[in-house]
Amino acid sequence: MLRILRIIAALVLFLGITLYFVDFAGFLPMQFSWLERIQLVPALKSHSWIIIGCLLGATILLGRLYCSTLCPLGVLQDVINAVSKRIHAKKKFEYKKPVPFIRLVVLLLFLMGYLALFVGLISKSAVGTCKRISSYVSWVSLLFDPYSIYGRIACNVFKPIYQSGNNLYWYVCKLCGIKEVAGLPVYYVNAIPLSLAAVGVALGFLIVIGYLAWRNGRTYCNTICPVGAFLGLLSRISIFRVWIDKSKCGSCGLCARECKSSCIDSKGKVVDNSRCVDCFDCLSACHKDAIHYGICFGGKGKLITEIENKSEKTAEQSTAESVDGARREFVGALVGVTGLTVAAQALPSSAAEEESAATAAEEAASAPVAKAGVVPEGEDPEMFFTGKTPYVRKTPIAPPGAKSIGHLNAHCTACHLCVAKCPTNILKPATSEYGVKGFMQPHLDFARGFCNYDCTICGDVCPNHAIVPLTIEQKHKVQMGRVVFIEDNCVVKVKENSCGACSEHCPTQAVSMVPYKNGLTIPHVNPDICVGCGGCESICPVRPFRAIYVEGNEKQHDRAEYEEKKPEITEVDDFGF
Repeated sequence: MLRILRIIAALVLFLGITLYFVDFAGFLPMQFSWLERIQLVPALKSHSWIIIGCLLGATILLGRLYCSTLCPLGVLQDVINAVSKRIHAKKKFEYKKPVPFIRLVVLLLFLMGYLALFVGLISKSAVGTCKRISSYVSWVSLLFDPYSIYGRIACNVFKPIYQSGNNLYWYVCKLCGIKEVAGLPVYYVNAIPLSLAAVGVALGFLIVIGYLAWRNGRTYCNTICPVGAFLGLLSRISIFRVWIDKSKCGSCGLCARECKSSCIDSKGKVVDNSRCVDCFDCLSACHKDAIHYGICFGGKGKLITEIENKSEKTAEQSTAESVDGARREFVGALVGVTGLTVAAQALPSSAAEEESAATAAEEAASAPVAKAGVVPEGEDPEMFFTGKTPYVRKTPIAPPGAKSIGHLNAHCTACHLCVAKCPTNILKPATSEYGVKGFMQPHLDFARGFCNYDCTICGDVCPNHAIVPLTIEQKHKVQMGRVVFIEDNCVVKVKENSCGACSEHCPTQAVSMVPYKNGLTIPHVNPDICVGCGGCESICPVRPFRAIYVEGNEKQHDRAEYEEKKPEITEVDDFGF
């Protein structure tokens, strides 16, 4: 009964978290973000002491139920292992001695980051140094935090697959002439991944952890996962635990064969509770009623839960497998993933970076085909390829509410929930924009869209408070970056062609049109009142280098106040976009 209840709870939470990441139609409201906030690392990052206390208290009382029920990566490994057992009916596990060194090193780095952050919060004199230490050490949590790993997999692997399934459904409905199903519209969505580097990193982790789960069950959880190592220390003293009644145990090994954590020593008749994740698979395996889940002190157990009955199985002698060989497989796979994350930093993070890296000559050669969509019908395509003056964005643009790049680096674990929920898809994972300590963290990319002036979703869903929640009024005042105008790229100056796209899309009048010559108007910018939303940059039709772009702020602050003026309506014979 315990096993069935645990499986039901785990699947409900797992499917809820997964759907919240892949849901592009808004079926789940923002209030479902509590599914992410009850994860341990987000609770630590956001200083949610009540949640932290509940999770730690539950571990001391019940053992590592967090790992088998609440952790989505743990449940994913269980699903993969279950499929493996269906295919390989004779698959069995055996007890393996713990390898604490790797787990201890990762745990120490994990705790050092939070200790430095905590000291920085209570000591103003140490705040700068501690934040720098915390931001670098937290790279360990970014890489190995199970929730963040699963978030990246869900956002960059599962979501495009889910969107592709939607598009196939849309195509079938289109062929059948169906526009609505159960009152809901059927529509096409862009299923192209936002970042090649992010897909590579997420897919790499999925392959490595999936392979380990397929072969050896919970190897990742009990070898390198910092959350598993931390909770494992607490579960050593847990009140409720899995224990063996030595008077009844015949050392047949049936329970050990079902243990995907490889923590049951049937010969020694003991359970390594630091590695046990309380999956309860072993309870139904014993036909002598010798293994239980209940209160256990000093090796003596008191049964307080009913044991499931199962038909008697024939005991088979376990075949010896090499412990060192399994560990070498894991370390080799880990080195491969680490190498992948380093190599991914050299890949372009988005279409904008690819566009900036291309030379003007190459862009111009492919221009009539690639950029035909922005050229008005009947116009010369070369008219809008006037952007010959290159520029480089020196400071990346952090999401609204990030406070500063330093704050984002110190608190963000790159779970990519904000990336998954951004309605305009302009939040994209960074590769080298923030440096090593900000690898895979979100930044704004205006190559294909802009930040909605009235949208605060990224701060509303962020479980780490790396992006703090903002009201719409606060969002209207936060300056993420400042507008920069390159007159030598503007089609008005170079081709003397009328255009006002950037001004039309500016919500704060930071870009306005002023008289130029021959009856034309040209953009004029006021960076002080700019919020850095990217409306001007995203709509600028000039290529290969835009005539206007947003330079990020290292620290976000309120823009200057301005007096709103109604724009003058100007009739233009030839509008330039």
